[in-house]
Amino acid sequence: MNSSPRFLGDLEEGIGNLEHVSEQDGLILAQFKSFSLLLPFELKEPLSVLTGHRVGVFRIDGFYRIRVDEGKKVDSLRFISTGRR
Repeated sequence: MNSSPRFLGDLEEGIGNLEHVSEQDGLILAQFKSFSLLLPFELKEPLSVLTGHRVGVFRIDGFYRIRVDEGKKVDSLRFISTGRR
């Protein structure tokens, strides 16, 4: 990991292979190969099952969207969960 954990700003997205999910000070630490994100606790369950997959976490208007690359086409990415911070 090359950077300190960070929060996503509005209209930001982190995309990559999710390597590990853990708790940190009441938040979720989602670790990707080259970065890590601090996310709301309610995203722990949906993210935990996606470890090892290429995922995107997008924040818009305070809501988080998680999408999974299913290995098909770019338009096969889908939204699977939301949480609010």
